[in-house]
Amino acid sequence: MRTSPPIERLVAALRRLPGIGEKSAARLSFHLLSASDAQVAELADAIARLKKEIVLGGALSPIDGIGPEELRAAELEARVGRGGVREVILATNPTAEGDATAHYLAERLHPSGVRVTRIACGMPLGGDLEYADHVTVGRSLENRRELG
Repeated sequence: MRTSPPIERLVAALRRLPGIGEKSAARLSFHLLSASDAQVAELADAIARLKKEIVLGGALSPIDGIGPEELRAAELEARVGRGGVREVILATNPTAEGDATAHYLAERLHPSGVRVTRIACGMPLGGDLEYADHVTVGRSLENRRELG
């Protein structure tokens, strides 16, 4: 069964998203077709603003060609510089790229005087020490807190 070109375009675009196959993309497309103009406009606006308004948009990864210039660190600095920001909490992955990104941003933000922290990483709730790698256990020890 052939559908109209606008639906085919939307299905093709949605299929590029992770975890979205042909049927899911078609289901979403037909749902959007029956949604109100306001709902569709709200979704389109949220998607369009996503890349513009996110603070970083990635992590340093020289092997993938992502250097400091590709991050939105200047925008983050400007936002902090406008005032009203007491703390920047970095939620980077616990990888070499995430570590490098967190350290890079901390260095850039240090002159502003804003508190820069990073989310803790370590053993997951319900995790078993027997199966944890040495890096995870090490980070768990580094991020430990006083009890009581």
